[in-house]
Amino acid sequence: MEERLIALKDRLGVQWNELANQIGISVPMLGFLRKGKRNPSPKILMAIEALEQGNTTVTTSTEDEL
Repeated sequence: MEERLIALKDRLGVQWNELANQIGISVPMLGFLRKGKRNPSPKILMAIEALEQGNTTVTTSTEDEL
């Protein structure tokens, strides 16, 4: 997951906080995902996949629902 998130961040040309915002999660949660300390929920995976496919209008529920 870490390599995938790094590649997405680099492709979008954004900082980690902006990537977290675009996915719809907090920066700490993004860090947990990057380091493999948490597994992404299906909604988070869908948001990441949408961004990878070029969809910049990703919306997810609040982090509590993920």
